Amino acid sequence: MIKAILVIALFLMSTILMLYLILRRPIIHLRFRNRKISFSSYFTGALLAPVLLVFSGLLNYSQLIDAIHGNVHLNPLGILLLFFSMVFMSIFLDTSGFFEFCARSALK
Repeated sequence: MIKAILVIALFLMSTILMLYLILRRPIIHLRFRNRKISFSSYFTGALLAPVLLVFSGLLNYSQLIDAIHGNVHLNPLGILLLFFSMVFMSIFLDTSGFFEFCARSALK
């Protein structure tokens, strides 16, 4: 029971942190020696909860691998692969001018 409460608390903390970073601090600036490093903070809050779950021992390695592989009906890696392939295809079609051609053809 206590593990479930800790998981829910980490989820809520991660969600609130993600929304705060998106709305208030979309770019995080860090100084490392003489270099200034800037990166987008959209993924930071969402990445915090899974990392804390693994490091705290609430989620072990076998559960993590099972969650990534999914089951027969729902395959997270397949969904992610489909999403990335659609993104790359959309970027390619946009840079090649396909969408502009379709828009101009529709206006004629």
